[in-house]
Amino acid sequence: MEVFDLSKLNKKSKFKIKYRSPTLKINELNKWSGHLKRLQQKIQSVIIGQSEFIELLIITLISNGHLLVIGEPGIGKSRAISALSQAVLLESHTIHLESNFIGFNLVTIDELDKLNSTFRRDLLTAMQERLSIVDEQLLYLDRPFLVISTINPSNEEIKLSKAELDRFMFSFSPPYPTIEEEIEIMSLTNHDEPPKLNKDFLSVSELLNIQRLSSLIEVDSKIKNLIAQIVSFTRLKDNHFTALSPRVSISLVQAIKARAFLYNRKQANIDDLKFVFHKIVQHRLNASNLSESSLQSHNLLDQFLK
Repeated sequence: MEVFDLSKLNKKSKFKIKYRSPTLKINELNKWSGHLKRLQQKIQSVIIGQSEFIELLIITLISNGHLLVIGEPGIGKSRAISALSQAVLLESHTIHLESNFIGFNLVTIDELDKLNSTFRRDLLTAMQERLSIVDEQLLYLDRPFLVISTINPSNEEIKLSKAELDRFMFSFSPPYPTIEEEIEIMSLTNHDEPPKLNKDFLSVSELLNIQRLSSLIEVDSKIKNLIAQIVSFTRLKDNHFTALSPRVSISLVQAIKARAFLYNRKQANIDDLKFVFHKIVQHRLNASNLSESSLQSHNLLDQFLK
């Protein structure tokens, strides 16, 4: 048998291994961004207003994150989430008390802040580790696994711990309707009925493929540098901000890639960062006061965009 002498290989050898980073093909981007836009429009067709909220729901799917929806009852939080659950071909379930998350891709939870500590502890494990304990057995959850939860804060205070809040990639407070939207809502005869949509969008395999493709979106080094500067600034001892962890930096990059993908762009831009920044940062800055945390978040970004 002939033996090949490896010592003959050197830097000038013609034997070279080339590694090519995967690239996003424009035809795939066109196809799936268009599919996601149609899903967005489908949900919007049964919801009056709340376009920013609906866009965030789609971005949450793409970025494989969890979403905390904050607001008073009656402003359409649950209706929009229900429309999403109905439109996608994912195993969806609204959980109240049971801690079994096995077999579900999209879990919705109403008023998380009012549920018991045992359930919330199990939920934290599921959200972070994608694991669940059932009958003393440790089981892996299905992929993807996403949680969308609502809370109704009293006196603008979020009654969740920092660890619980940090598990949510995004937080959002849906606005009250405009006068025109309010009039349109009053004209509805079936406003108490849940939206009815055909479950014909976005299978599990399609969503996993979209999440993979969106990770190939390019992020300019200037935007990465801006994100690094902002989160590093919060860690300085002489400022009044809560220190942001590297998890925030990672989430910001994932989210701007997801939004760029939704808008059929191969590269994320500063508008993507402006859209997702407060939704990722605000609930981590000051859990004791919603208004103050939102103001801090806006001031923080504005400081670096001047």
